[in-house]
Amino acid sequence: MSLVGLRHDDHQAPTKIPTFEPPIEWVEGVAILVAIVIIVLVGLERDAKVVRLGAPKLIAARAVLVGDVVRLEPGDVVPADSILLDESLATGESELVHKTPGGDAFRAIKATGEPSGLDLFVLSGTKVLEGVGIFLVTATGINSTQGKILASLQDGTEITPLQARLAVLAKYIVE
Repeated sequence: MSLVGLRHDDHQAPTKIPTFEPPIEWVEGVAILVAIVIIVLVGLERDAKVVRLGAPKLIAARAVLVGDVVRLEPGDVVPADSILLDESLATGESELVHKTPGGDAFRAIKATGEPSGLDLFVLSGTKVLEGVGIFLVTATGINSTQGKILASLQDGTEITPLQARLAVLAKYIVE
């Protein structure tokens, strides 16, 4: 019969195995920046489901033309100013706003003669929060509401009084 035993010496200090950890703290930061860039680049190109010349197509949102019929779902950004043709709780404003389908609006105006309370227009750049809708594109690019707003912001290149005073001060400093 053999007896196996283990001996532990309390007087001997445990030996440390040297480990090499390179200074790579920057890797996490770079990985986060790369992930952000990828997410932004993927989010820049949005697609739109359109019916053009009677055939359904998936095209880039920037390629939508006036007269296209676009199908939008929750989370989609409206690619162009449109009129709602058919809906299931489609809305695009920051607060939920009920939109009236074109057929319902036409019947209501025909019956009452008043278009009050009917909202069938959807503006480009708004986001569909709930429901599904079919829209007829009425304006794109610079002719859309969002395009006109962006163009008006770029036209304001007037020099403010403070900028004029700073320019004079800069001339005195340079001389």
